[in-house]
Amino acid sequence: MGNIVTYLQEHGSETLADRPFNDVDNLVLATLSYLDLTGIVPTVEQRGQVSMERAMNSAILLVKRSSGVGEMRPAFIKALGESARFGSAQLRNGCVVLDAESGTQFSALEIALPDGTSYVSFRGTDNSFVGWKEDFTMAYQVMPSQVEAARYLDRIMRLTRRYRVGGHSKGGTLAEYAVLKCNPLKRMRVIEVYNNDGPGLPTDVVDLADYDKVASRLTRIVPTFDVFGQVFQHSLPNKIVRSSEEGIMQHDSFSWLVEDDHFVCTSELSPDCAFINRTLHDWIESLDLPGRRRFVEGFFDALERKGIREQTEFSEGGPLLLQALALQIVAEQNPGAEGVVKLAAAGIGALDSLDLRSFLHEQHMTRGAILFGLGLFFLVNPDFAASWFCYVIGVVAQFWVGSRLVKAAEDASLDTFNRRLRLVGYVVVLCVVSFSMAQQALVTRFANLVLGGLFLVGAFRAAQKATVRDKPRWNRVGDGVVAAGSFALGMFPMLTARTLVEQYIYVASVVVTLYGAASIVWGMWVATHPGAGLLRQLRPDGADQQVAQADVQAPQADVQAPQADAQATGKSQPRT
Repeated sequence: MGNIVTYLQEHGSETLADRPFNDVDNLVLATLSYLDLTGIVPTVEQRGQVSMERAMNSAILLVKRSSGVGEMRPAFIKALGESARFGSAQLRNGCVVLDAESGTQFSALEIALPDGTSYVSFRGTDNSFVGWKEDFTMAYQVMPSQVEAARYLDRIMRLTRRYRVGGHSKGGTLAEYAVLKCNPLKRMRVIEVYNNDGPGLPTDVVDLADYDKVASRLTRIVPTFDVFGQVFQHSLPNKIVRSSEEGIMQHDSFSWLVEDDHFVCTSELSPDCAFINRTLHDWIESLDLPGRRRFVEGFFDALERKGIREQTEFSEGGPLLLQALALQIVAEQNPGAEGVVKLAAAGIGALDSLDLRSFLHEQHMTRGAILFGLGLFFLVNPDFAASWFCYVIGVVAQFWVGSRLVKAAEDASLDTFNRRLRLVGYVVVLCVVSFSMAQQALVTRFANLVLGGLFLVGAFRAAQKATVRDKPRWNRVGDGVVAAGSFALGMFPMLTARTLVEQYIYVASVVVTLYGAASIVWGMWVATHPGAGLLRQLRPDGADQQVAQADVQAPQADVQAPQADAQATGKSQPRT
């Protein structure tokens, strides 16, 4: 598996005639608009064009000018410019608008493809304060950039050409709105609309009378942990893509996994994001349009007073900054206080959608914190652990069986016979556990078996990871060591189930504490290195460094030299 960079490296030699335009091509061109090509791509007024190859040779020196999807990777720019698939494409109609007074952040360009069609790419939110605030205003009014997008599409589209329109993040929303609101005759020239993890259009803000005319051509693609793409959406996504990142970092288009010429997809969203999505949905529904406006204005006023002017500064502040802002808004009786209170209420109301078991399983830091706390507690209280550990296991087992009993009773999908069968089974197990807790010998054996089983399960999972050939060797060796250690810690209580060995409890506590601490450190490292992990393994060794150090000379010729526009002769390509 790879990403859009490896896709270009593997399939860049294939033209659109060899392999028709597909969803991965869409993400490649949607990501391209994040690169600042000012002065390289001719503007709408200049009416010129420049080849992709020539533009990327210039852009390779301007990597730091990119923003919005993490670091714009030099390997991506190099592969895009050198590919036969896109190298001869013509870039034109560049447009960049950043107006703090009107609150507009907008950028787009047209990519005229060799197959006779064009892809209009709208940029998502950049790191600017203006662009960030504009995203929030979408909750209560039409964004200035949406109006600009529809006007832009009307200006550049020709009735003799076929178009694909798309973008990533806010760019996907702009693509939807622009096609919906552009000239109806020109709208007929649109083959497909791509919204790559962008919000939808709020029905109480945008008139969606003609939405059905666009919906049949709309393709929505989101990652498994989808938050951005679930806001104001009215339908399920067409594709859910697996990512090499975790949590909200899956929004990065470079993390979406690609195999051959298609995305690696799954059938459902991660349960981890259900809580966030439910909270946001309930909160938005609880506020009327004036209430949303008051919250947004109050929130950004509080940000300005704290001297925060960019999204990265806000991200670095983390949850503590968000909490401080919320308290500040409420304490000052800011007009946005109503929104803060209702947001908290929505979060409490959405707790039932949080899959706690899955959350604890997938989140390194949360799982690590719990294991570290338990291990440390038993480590500093060995006498308590030796005397009461068995009973703690028994109480936990009782609670677990009791919860399964309640769920079985409430499960409407079961018929009467199966429901009664499950209820009787859980009652029997609950009675056995309760009886065992009254007998020291039985509860000791039961606790040893449970503890040994947990370690053996951990050993099996670690052994599975150690056999994955795509992982680095040092990683597989580490998983092998963990598997061996967990197996030894699991077999010991199984073989000595009749007695409780205090030294074993002490050793197990040390191991759990160290493992919890390592999980916390690893989770923090992953959170602060969003470009690392599997994504780093997907790139050729040293590819970025080789490109960054290459002596690439910027072309001196005028890139704005006009070239004759190619007439559309090809028919629309079928969707792959």
